[in-house]
Amino acid sequence: MDIPGRVLLDTNIVNFILDWGEAIHDGGEIPAQVSDRDAEDILALRDIWLTGQRASWQFAVSPRTYHEIAATTDPARRAALEGWFGELWLYWREFFEQYQLSDFDADSLARRLVPSEILAVLPDRSDRELLAHAIAYECDAMCTRDRKTILRHRDKLKLVPVRVFTPTEWWAAISKYAGLWV
Repeated sequence: MDIPGRVLLDTNIVNFILDWGEAIHDGGEIPAQVSDRDAEDILALRDIWLTGQRASWQFAVSPRTYHEIAATTDPARRAALEGWFGELWLYWREFFEQYQLSDFDADSLARRLVPSEILAVLPDRSDRELLAHAIAYECDAMCTRDRKTILRHRDKLKLVPVRVFTPTEWWAAISKYAGLWV
């Protein structure tokens, strides 16, 4: 089966889940003015979260994610993101400790990979660091909505042992197996 067990959530996914938390976690309505792409990702994340409650998937976040969140200029938005990140962080750290993963090792790998040809196609240093952390954290995949700097270049990331996909693509990959966790 091609089911990712551990997925690093890109910072834009953390933001997106915060923005659409009611629709994702509580089955709230999706406003009609929401773009089709956003609506599909909201529904995909809803299904991923619902299935994941039974499937025990691991959602990983990186200290790099926190650095990006801490740079949020709106204090109210930053506080909300920090709260949501804190929940994800506590959840992730349980697995992190259990599997004896290391932020030192992740940072060390990032220092080697960020300037390398392997990740050079990604124009944003933070994206390269997040992907390096996903590798170090032994993630199967990284979920992102970043179409400008990550998704458009993922074909050129053949040497990276982490799949990169959108929430909709993630759900498409696992939906046929969702019945296993009923």
